[in-house]
Order: sequence, then structure tokens, then C-alpha cells
Amino acid sequence: MIYYKQYLPQLIAEVEADKSNALYTNVTGKELNDLNNALGVDASNFTSEQEYSDAIQAIKDAQTAYRNAYSSYDALVAAKAANKLEKVSANIGEGVFQYNADTNDNLYTSYESAKNAIDAYTVTSESTAAAVQEVVDELDGAIVAYENQTLNAPSPDKRYNLVVATEGHAKNGNAVIIIPGSTSDNNPTGYGMNANFAPNANLNQTLIFTQVSGNIYNISFETSEGTTYLTYGTNNGSKADWANSQIQATSDDSKKGEFKIAATATDNVFNIYNTLTNKTIACQDGGNIYTEDGNADFTLAEASKASISINTSAAGYGTLILPFTADKPEDVKAYTCVEYSGDQLTLVVADAIEANQPYIIEGSWNETIENWGLGAAVENTVGLLTGVYAATTAPVGSYVMQKNNDKVGFYKVAENSQPTVGANRCYVTATGSETRVFFFDAESTGINAIEALTSGDAQIFNASGSQMPALQKGINIVRKADGKSYKVIVK
Repeated sequence: MIYYKQYLPQLIAEVEADKSNALYTNVTGKELNDLNNALGVDASNFTSEQEYSDAIQAIKDAQTAYRNAYSSYDALVAAKAANKLEKVSANIGEGVFQYNADTNDNLYTSYESAKNAIDAYTVTSESTAAAVQEVVDELDGAIVAYENQTLNAPSPDKRYNLVVATEGHAKNGNAVIIIPGSTSDNNPTGYGMNANFAPNANLNQTLIFTQVSGNIYNISFETSEGTTYLTYGTNNGSKADWANSQIQATSDDSKKGEFKIAATATDNVFNIYNTLTNKTIACQDGGNIYTEDGNADFTLAEASKASISINTSAAGYGTLILPFTADKPEDVKAYTCVEYSGDQLTLVVADAIEANQPYIIEGSWNETIENWGLGAAVENTVGLLTGVYAATTAPVGSYVMQKNNDKVGFYKVAENSQPTVGANRCYVTATGSETRVFFFDAESTGINAIEALTSGDAQIFNASGSQMPALQKGINIVRKADGKSYKVIVK
């Protein structure tokens, strides 16, 4: 008993000294009141070791209870001192990924009510940690609800352009585009993303946002192969391996990424978070899209289909490139241009209009075609033809289809006289050619690579030298009435 009799006052002194720090002085409550009562024990009438032991244990239990409860009291003090949550004033409305006005008001009212309850809360000697924690939790919950309110979801049947919105950035104003590339173990589909071009309906810049929950979305796009999803980066192995790398794509539904959309304090400006790392996706200086902090602001605009007007009735000839496959009229011929020899072009007859393939068109075709663009670049060169998806100044030395003095042909572009090639049209590059113009008139000094195929003044032979009644699939040798011959490949 002597030990307990000596230890009790020693313990009381230690706890009283401990009470001088902030732990005991910030707030008071029932737990501290219980501790004070335990410390005020009168041991003058104790006659047994058990009484001392009980008193010592009561002090220790009361001290432990207060220490366990202190986090609640500390949170209350912090909540009283905290700055008020600022009410959202941007991106309010009915637009995509904006805050719903009514929901925003209601959640902020709930926050204010919880904040007022905290500010008015007075801790007394009867206040318990549980009661304090309840008002703290209510405020915390109101803050979380307000900061994580669900933004207006986009329509599932619409597509959107994601446009870089970082002032001073080299790619500011450009839209994110889906680009095909080389396949690898890390990127089996071969698709990546960059922001190297301005918004253009011909290009594959249209994204589809599919809501998973709240502000979490799968982001996908359409290719000629079907639906492809954005992923966090390299898409082999587990998802956890994909953080902090270039955003890529996968057709594997199990590997599609989940991205969080967050509205900023600027109208129609948003951040998109890689949910694996809670870091934003951003546009690098070179235009590639990576998971990294910085340059992470984007705007969102509803995308539209490409609408291309085709009119070859006036001249009978034209050039064309479409960002999607299309059916041509049966009496219209389409050709690719694969090579030239002297003053002759070698053409390949095409059975159909393929996406992103430049063509020479013969025949009357008057139509406006609409579809989603699948272009990966503004310029697409196949053989000698380069098709463009935006008005482009023809390079010096190239050939542009024009009609001069009632003669339709590909005229060579001279320095200081460079015409504009319109969107969805093409020009010819015949490097090293001295020919001034490739005519579509058999009687002119140039060549007629198209009309000779359809008029009666040409003979057609196969590769073995046998004369044929019409063009056949494969290699054809076309001999004109003037004795000149050229090769035509029909696929």
C-alpha cells in the first residue's frame, strides 16, 4: 500500500502539469470535467490498497478518455476558426459540366446551416465528444457534398471537342485529336492523342463522354474499327501500371480509363483528372496529352459532323478527299494518282471513296455529304495527290486543278502566284517535272489521263500484250491515237 500511497500524488502532479498545455486548455467538455473530478480525489480517508489502486486507475482512464476525445474538440476549434467556403460563381447553368443552379444553392444553404451551427456551438462541462463530433461531421459532410456536387452530364448521343484553354500555350485553342500510330505491346491499338490542330469537323476530334457515376466518365471515340476508349497510358498489365504517362487508347472494354471532370473558377473551363493518380491530364508544349500537372485547362464545345459539298458538273472534273467512306454515283469515276512519266500521269481506278484518300473525280457529282470526320491530319498525301482538310496555299512547284481559257488541267504553281486549295480538295506533287500543265484534253500538248480511258480513241492492252475491250483489274496499257502509251492500274 505504501507504493500506491506514494504514487497517487505523483500521478496527480504529472497530470496537472500536463493539463497546462494546449491539449487541455483549448476547449472544455465532459471528458475534461471527468478528468478534473478524478484528479480531485480525497485520499485522506483511504484505508486500503484497493482504494488507492481504484483512484489511480480512474485518473488514468479519465486521462485516456479525454485524449481520445480531444480530436473532436480540436476539430471543433478548427471549424470555428476556418474561413467560410466560397460559393461557386462560375460554370453555373444548364450547360454540359456546369453546376445546376438549384442544386448549387441548396447545397450551399446546407453548408451555411452547418457552419452556423458550428459557430454557435458552446462547449460546456456536460458536452461530450460524441455530440461535438456530430456537429463537426455535419459541417464536413456539407463541405464534401458542396465540393463534389455532380455537374450536368452531357447528352449520350452528342460528341464534343476538347479544346486547350491555357493562355500563352503554343497549342492554345487547338482541339484534342485522336491519331493512329504504330502498335506495340504497350499500345496495341496504336492510337494516341495530341492537340496539334485547330477544331475542324473533318478531323477525328470528337469525344463521347459516358457517365460512370457522379463526375467520373469513360471517354471514347469512334474509328473505322469501332469504339475505342481512352486509357491512363500504356494499356498492358494492370491499370495501376498506367499512371503518369501519355494518354493512349484501347478497344478492350476491361481496360478503359475512368476520368474525373472538374469545373474551374472560369466559365467553360474544366480540368480532367486521371483517377488513378488524381492528377490532371494536360497538353505538353509539343502537343501530346499526358498525365501531369500544369497546362491542364480545357474548354468543351459540342462537335458537329463534317459537311462536304461536291460539285463537278461545271468542269466535269474535280478533286476530292473525304474524312469518311462514301458511296459515289455509279456514273462518276474516281482515280488515285500514283506516279508520272514525262507529260503523263498514271492513274488508278478506285471502286469506292475511302476515308482520308485523295482522288481525282470525273463526271457530274452534285451532293452534300455529312458524317463524323475521321481525319488524323490536315494534309494527307497518297501517291502524287495531297488532300487537305483546311484551306491551304498550294506549294510552289505543285499542280492545282484549274480552268484557264476553257482548258481544265493541273497547272503548275509558280512563285508569287500560289492559289488556295479549298478544304476537301487536292493538289498534285510531281517532283522534278518540267511539264507546265497536265491537261484533261487529248488534243492539247499535255496528257489526258482520264478522258482517254473512256473515249473511243484509245486501245487497251493487258500486261501480256493482249488487247482488251475495257479496263481490267490489274495493270492496263492504254495506247492513245497519237501513239503515246501509259500505264493504268485498276484495283
